[in-house]
Amino acid sequence: MFADHKTETSSLPALNPAWLQQYLPNYLWREHEAPQEILAIQILQVWWEEKRTTILYQFRFGSHTGDEREHLYVGYLVSAERLAEEYKAALKKARTQPVAGRAAAVVAEANLVLLAFPNDRKLHLFSEPELQRWLKDKWRQALRALPKRGRLKKWKVKAARYEVLRYVPGKRFTMRCRVLIQRKDGTAKEVSAIAKQLSDGKKAQKLFSSLVALQAAWASFKSVTPARLRALHKIPMPVRFPRPLAWDRERALVFLEDLPGKNLEQALSEVDLAQTFHAVGEMLSAFHGAPRRVRKRVSRAGEIKETRRAMREIAEALPAFRTRLLNLLRELKTQAGRDETPEVLLHGTFRLNHIFIHEGELALLDLDSMRLGHPAYDLANFLSALYYFEAQSRLTQAQREEITFAFLRGYAAKTAQHIAPATLLWFLISLLINKQASKYLSHHHPDREEKLAHLLALAEAIAALCRNLPAETTLATMGALLPPIARNSNSSLEG
Repeated sequence: MFADHKTETSSLPALNPAWLQQYLPNYLWREHEAPQEILAIQILQVWWEEKRTTILYQFRFGSHTGDEREHLYVGYLVSAERLAEEYKAALKKARTQPVAGRAAAVVAEANLVLLAFPNDRKLHLFSEPELQRWLKDKWRQALRALPKRGRLKKWKVKAARYEVLRYVPGKRFTMRCRVLIQRKDGTAKEVSAIAKQLSDGKKAQKLFSSLVALQAAWASFKSVTPARLRALHKIPMPVRFPRPLAWDRERALVFLEDLPGKNLEQALSEVDLAQTFHAVGEMLSAFHGAPRRVRKRVSRAGEIKETRRAMREIAEALPAFRTRLLNLLRELKTQAGRDETPEVLLHGTFRLNHIFIHEGELALLDLDSMRLGHPAYDLANFLSALYYFEAQSRLTQAQREEITFAFLRGYAAKTAQHIAPATLLWFLISLLINKQASKYLSHHHPDREEKLAHLLALAEAIAALCRNLPAETTLATMGALLPPIARNSNSSLEG
């Protein structure tokens, strides 16, 4: 397979920004078009797949007038044999022409096909002019559940623009839509909403229905018609989250309330860590009390399966870690005993950047991955993400420790569930491997071997703690026992 994990990424031109900056001008510009200077190329993310490697780039261009602009491009890295086929498929999807440059380009020396945003192989994404035209017809339906919306019939769309929040090519796209609406007398105002675009209409309907059902369960509504949706939105919820506004099957869009504030990773320097994260623990406990059932489930058997898959990929990329990974997997299997703690509704991806804060009020975002399972799963996901943020220098060790102590104490103070500390450690080991360590393969990290060594040594240290956990340990006190990330990569490579 071309460009699998065993390939040194530094040897691939498609993953070398300096190479791309030098040679792309030969391929990117249309005939009779004045070339723009490529000032910088940033690799935002890399997804390794069997048939192709997908790369999300951000290009920064400069013109002869001194103006600068940024543009997203998706790159598809394939084998030489598949290059012509891949380029042909990209050309079919190249509906929207960028301001300058080709909508689709092939770079034969790099076995690379480039597709300019908003063109996408599977998603039918909007350009801003398309969004404006679409909203002129659909905006009343799309935003009908906005709070304090006034009488919609008196307003018309004057302009629309959007901000890219998250983009996974071919799978999902999240944007903040800002819509300028105007009345006949010239009065104008701006309204905004978050729009999530998925790969098909069924997924959009499922997400919208799931969020409405969560609200309805807390409000004891037996059913929710479109007419009752705004009434449902007026009822306070135990946990605040973006209210679902509407969905569109044709575009696979879900519109959500645009909450004010910023995520907790962005707000760390502005909040009292002990107070805020005690409240975060309390909020998660309240969410776990939601009277809502969903089909998707988390189990220890499923976690072992996910961890085995992640370990196999890591071992293929870095064979030196194989023995240590196998030992860790055996330990997880040995310790995978049953736990009588009842299943709860899980957030599924509970972490700093999925929690908003505004004027001291917390809100929970990105409820796309809700599932049923052991409450320790969400706690461990949060703790494993804190370790990853620290490994990426997005948190200091002192911040992580203070957040951990406050979070666990806050959760323990409110929960009615008994969570055995050993169970939390079990899920923490599993998620450190299958969610955090695996990111060093699926994302572009030049120092991935060193970072993987750190996380593997950490998982081993937590496994040792689990074997020797003091009998008096509780959820509220175990934060003080969690080990730090070992920074001595020379010793951690051998274990």
